[in-house]
Amino acid sequence: MARHKLVLHNNWALGDTVCLSALVRDIHAAHPGAYDITMTGNYQNVFWRNNPHCKPAGKDPVGQLVKIEYMEGITAAGRGEKVHFLSWPHRDFEKKTGVRVPVTLPKGDIHLTDEERKAKVKGRYWLVIAGGKMDMTAKVWSTVYWQRTVDMLTAQGVRCVQVGGSFRNHFHPQLERVEQLVGQTNNERQFFSLIANAEGVICGITAAMHIAAVFDKIGRASCRERVYHPV
Repeated sequence: MARHKLVLHNNWALGDTVCLSALVRDIHAAHPGAYDITMTGNYQNVFWRNNPHCKPAGKDPVGQLVKIEYMEGITAAGRGEKVHFLSWPHRDFEKKTGVRVPVTLPKGDIHLTDEERKAKVKGRYWLVIAGGKMDMTAKVWSTVYWQRTVDMLTAQGVRCVQVGGSFRNHFHPQLERVEQLVGQTNNERQFFSLIANAEGVICGITAAMHIAAVFDKIGRASCRERVYHPV
């Protein structure tokens, strides 16, 4: 039987694209051998590299175009519905195609190359992403609290490396007692590698949170103690 050709499109931010990758993985899990998937939109030639479940689009992708959205999820969250954000691309895909795709894992799907699996920072370290985007400053924790957290960790012998992209409308406070790598990752793949090779990640609601989940390296905060523990 011929495989159905799908062209999935989105123009989301990086963290949203990480969540979209779960849909690509789960389409093949639910319907093995049924689809050839091509990705268009943001990060198509970077994010999807080395992914066995799809390919980046060329100039003229062939197949059924499905524009994936998640705005209904934002509305549902406002009503108090508590489901993982990455389930909404699955729901939107089912709504637009009639094809049921269950969520298999509460995290995205990134496939590193052998070279990317090699640590670029030698030794043990935790990543700190203390900044954010100017269009959503409500997601960003106070710099005072970030510095306090780093001070507590370094006092216990934890090595902290601060990272973040130096893109337009992004900002990152300059923390003390960290190794500074803000703006020193050349592309998203290097960022993936830094996270994959870290012992853990401390961040706000940002792309790093979703990427850390992919590699099972995430920190969670105790609201009472404000101490971070590996999950």
